[in-house]
Amino acid sequence: MAKGESTYQVLARKWRPQTFEEVVGQEGTVQALKNAIKMGRIAHAYLFSGPRGIGKTTIARLLSKALNCEKGPTPDFCGKCAPCREITSGISVDVLEIDGASNRGIDDVKELREHVRYMPSGSRFKIYIIDEVHMLTREAFNALLKTLEEPPAHVKFIFATTEPHKMPATILSRCQRFELRRLSVERIVARLKKIAESEGIEIEDEALLAIARRAEGAMRDAESILDQVISYCGKKIQADSVTSLLGLVGTDTFYEIDRAILEGNMEAVLRVAAGIFREGKHVQHFVDELIEHYRQMLIAKATAEPGKILEVSADELKRLSETAENFSEEQLLHAIDLLAEAQMKLTWPGSQQIVLEVALVQLLRSRDRISIDDLIKKLDEVQPKGGGGGLSPEDVGVNIGGQASAQPDLFSSASGSAMVKESPLTTLSADEAKDFGKVWDKVMGVLGRTRPSLKGNLTFGRVMNFENGVLTLGFDRGHTFHRTRVADKENRKMLEGLVSETLGSQVRLEVEETTQPLPASAATEENVEEIPVVKNALEIFGGKVVKRGR
Repeated sequence: MAKGESTYQVLARKWRPQTFEEVVGQEGTVQALKNAIKMGRIAHAYLFSGPRGIGKTTIARLLSKALNCEKGPTPDFCGKCAPCREITSGISVDVLEIDGASNRGIDDVKELREHVRYMPSGSRFKIYIIDEVHMLTREAFNALLKTLEEPPAHVKFIFATTEPHKMPATILSRCQRFELRRLSVERIVARLKKIAESEGIEIEDEALLAIARRAEGAMRDAESILDQVISYCGKKIQADSVTSLLGLVGTDTFYEIDRAILEGNMEAVLRVAAGIFREGKHVQHFVDELIEHYRQMLIAKATAEPGKILEVSADELKRLSETAENFSEEQLLHAIDLLAEAQMKLTWPGSQQIVLEVALVQLLRSRDRISIDDLIKKLDEVQPKGGGGGLSPEDVGVNIGGQASAQPDLFSSASGSAMVKESPLTTLSADEAKDFGKVWDKVMGVLGRTRPSLKGNLTFGRVMNFENGVLTLGFDRGHTFHRTRVADKENRKMLEGLVSETLGSQVRLEVEETTQPLPASAATEENVEEIPVVKNALEIFGGKVVKRGR
């Protein structure tokens, strides 16, 4: 070796698996190949597909050793014979690795077709490993097709690709296809820990976790990052150093944003945004990590055993769970939606800092969000005011019978009732109708004291019919929300019970849409704030009525 020549080998090459047992995270593929070799069911063409850095080319080389080992074909190849050593060193004349990106033309494939006719020089099979095979041109694939379908007995093809969908179906159908998967963070951490111990490196678990997450499921990327970190930090590696080197944002920053949201501290979130740019952090990576933070909080809040889903330490899981208690599931979902939208905007031309600042301010303001269900619940909890608290027929000047009047005279005699003219209630006598009107008045009175919001919803409908124990309520198309609330299973069951108890006989409730609109409400822009339910809502939420232009 010449003086000054380096013998250093990067970790990704030094720790490349040399046996099937050393392959991490691809147990299904490895087992299938080992079984096929043992049973003598060796295909003439294999396709390994999946993301980068997960072992496609490595498994192709291991398969080549298993087929050409002097003791083989065997899944337990020796690794010491001449064919095995030559394949490991990449100098075997019978195992040819071809880059599909730079040898993609029809002339290259024609040359390959000429060579496959010749017998291997010293091995059992002549094996062609074509990496990134999807890069071949259409003409090249067509030229390869016949050879691939009926190759000589001494030839095997092994393809590797990250984009199998770009390959012709005619090629795919002639290969045994294996889909390799990304590695879990846990698997990567375990492998990196083993490498670090063997290399005499002292590294914190949080640092390993940061590297594994940044690798995004690719073992080769993780090993390359570890190599870089060792060069930067030396033999003792701390999590802060890894975070700084990789341009990551520490988890403390995420919890700082959480505190600012809970306290309504806009200055704090703007300081975070300024720090991201001042320190030169990658904004899109930061938003990605923040989305992941809120995802973890959502899982910690919504599941009984989040540790089985989240790949975080016990201490981090505890901190996530405690923080998640301060947020509702809807707030966390809204935060993820906001950040996902910001992530898309960051790809547009313009100031990334403005996009980030706006997103963080929107996150802060989202703490005041109230869901429709919570709003209805709060209105239901309001104590009755002014003899009922709900939106009564008197408040809007409309009764259930469809008349605009001061009193709920919805079942007046046939001589003047619009309700009688438009519904089958004419089958009842005037006395019976009035009797049921008293029943309904009593029901509405009870609702005013117990469920004011439901009473308010009912005032936007009308009694269409009451016959044979079936009470039919109608709502016009403009009041879909109110109809839906009344038709809710729980509300309908409660109403049926209340009417049945008041009437003294079993009643079934039906809610339907009617095309005949209710008379216009007496509530106008001038007096809408005096409606009890509106007054209650304004008092609860500190709001005001905004008049819209027509």
